[in-house]
Amino acid sequence: STIADDPFAKVKGLIQQLIERLLAEAKEEATKKGFCDSEIGKAKTDRDHRLHDVKRLGAELKELAAKRDELNGTITALADEMPGLWTTLNDTTTA
Repeated sequence: STIADDPFAKVKGLIQQLIERLLAEAKEEATKKGFCDSEIGKAKTDRDHRLHDVKRLGAELKELAAKRDELNGTITALADEMPGLWTTLNDTTTA
């Protein structure tokens, strides 16, 4: 008798269930998308910080390599002066 009262009741019920299911799926997808967007944002920020660190460390490495080369030059110059200094010392102390 209810079907006779509203012949589309079953169809309306099925459409309502379909709409509710689609809304639930859309909500779930929005939640997943929000999570993914948030994680991608964090990953990009982390990547940018790491890139900054790499550039900073690269510049520091260049500076340290230049300092090393400078110190190696100083060591070589001092080593070249040593024989002359020893000769002067020997000449001064034996005279």
